[in-house]
Amino acid sequence: MAEGLVEELLRHDTPAAYGLPRVATEDVDLPSGTVRKGETVLPLLARANRDPEVFPEPAAFDPKRPPPPALRTSAWAPDSRASKSPQR
Repeated sequence: MAEGLVEELLRHDTPAAYGLPRVATEDVDLPSGTVRKGETVLPLLARANRDPEVFPEPAAFDPKRPPPPALRTSAWAPDSRASKSPQR
C-alpha cells in the first residue's frame, strides 16, 4: 500500500511541473499541432499525469490506483519509476 500511496502522491501533486526540454529530430504530428524538426518542446508533466486515457478519473486521488505502463525517460533509466543512478 505504501508504494501505491507514494506513486499516487507523485502523480497527483507532481513536484516537477516540467520535464527537460527536448529537440525534435524529425517532424512529429501531435493532437495539439505539428512539432517541426529542430524545434524545442517542454513536456508538461503535471498535464501528462492527468491524462484520462491513462488514468481513469485523473483528478481523483486514489492510492489503490494501479500503476501506469512504464515509460522510458532517459538513456540510463529503463522506466519512469527507475530509482538507480547510472553506473560510473
